[in-house]
Amino acid sequence: MLNKQQLDTWQELRAKASSLLEAVDLDDKKKQLADLQKNTFETDFWDDAQRAKKINQRIAELDASIQQVNSLQTKLKDTDALIDLLTDSNDPSLLVELETSLAQLNKLTAKIELTTYLSGPYDDKPVVFSIH
Repeated sequence: MLNKQQLDTWQELRAKASSLLEAVDLDDKKKQLADLQKNTFETDFWDDAQRAKKINQRIAELDASIQQVNSLQTKLKDTDALIDLLTDSNDPSLLVELETSLAQLNKLTAKIELTTYLSGPYDDKPVVFSIH
């Protein structure tokens, strides 16, 4: 049976993940990825090595971001199904699985949150700062 803390954690994570999924425009990322991949098939793509490198890096970034969002969506659905099972069951192995799932969901949400908030034009550049 679910305890209040687990249910509260689930509701908090679900709300956080839902707001992240709204902030991450998955359709736009997929469109950008398709456009960039189309560029790689141009006959003169490799003529400018610097441009080709930047485009390939952006393709890798977009692909990783899309995979993370897809993983988050899958984990949300799986955890939701597990919660449904636990409301009807008192199986201790499901409780262990829920704890694992919540921990994974928390980690994935934090990772996506960080990359979402640090996705400005200069955020991939190195930084130097000093404390006086």
